[in-house]
Amino acid sequence: MTPADRPFLPVLREVYRVRPVILGLGMDPKRSRPAVVLAVPIGQHVRIPVATRTTKLHRVGVPHPADSRLDLDLPGVFSNRTSVDATLWTPGNVKRLGLLDEATWALVSERFES
Repeated sequence: MTPADRPFLPVLREVYRVRPVILGLGMDPKRSRPAVVLAVPIGQHVRIPVATRTTKLHRVGVPHPADSRLDLDLPGVFSNRTSVDATLWTPGNVKRLGLLDEATWALVSERFES
């Protein structure tokens, strides 16, 4: 197993660039999609809940401005909740971008965890 294949635990509130194939959302034209971690599960054979971000501003969800700190050049919307098998959360499938700002996090966590 190479380092790129070793699963690791994500960080709560952290935004990652995620390969769409592990999100289980069907066909996605993007090579990677930003997603924020909603919870960090404990145990084996678990799933990591995330909220994905789109630049389609007409989508219902939590608006989020462009954020150069997170390498997000366009405004977007956290619009979809899904989960990822924790065994697929590897450096080869996800790239850490940074922590979501507290104001947006409060809205995202309220919308997707209630």
